[in-house]
Amino acid sequence: MQPILPLFELPEVLQLFTKDKRFFIIGNGGSAKNAEHFASDMRELGYDADALCDSGNLTAIGNDFGYENTFAKQLMTKKLNNWILVALSGSGNSKNILEAVSWAKQNKGIVITLTSGLQGKLRSEGQYNILIQSTDMEDIETTTLYIMHYIKKELKKAKNNPS
Repeated sequence: MQPILPLFELPEVLQLFTKDKRFFIIGNGGSAKNAEHFASDMRELGYDADALCDSGNLTAIGNDFGYENTFAKQLMTKKLNNWILVALSGSGNSKNILEAVSWAKQNKGIVITLTSGLQGKLRSEGQYNILIQSTDMEDIETTTLYIMHYIKKELKKAKNNPS
């Protein structure tokens, strides 16, 4: 595995993680599991975080409104004040992720994307874009998990050593 991580935006991204914000994390397939894992880690640290990847919600919304609306429709039902959408996508081309990002930007959400920097539309759609320089899906998903653990570790460090 040789993904090159341009983590230059991570210090800025870390500053966004404040307890007054609400976090919604989305992804498909392996990225959905990473989203659930990250939301759990964030809640463990006391953040208001939800992964919008419940299979029942996704299939019901997909059936009734089309798969491309599975995440945006869920966001529409939330109380959105001072919120952040974290969008995970290995390909960067998932229609339901792109639709949710578009909706979030139109509705005062801050968007952080974590995706392959080599392909896909998502790579430049967020206000903050963390790019993994690989086209190998396993490398992208593994590196995504590494970055999320890095964020958790830095937040724990800051919590234990407030300045």
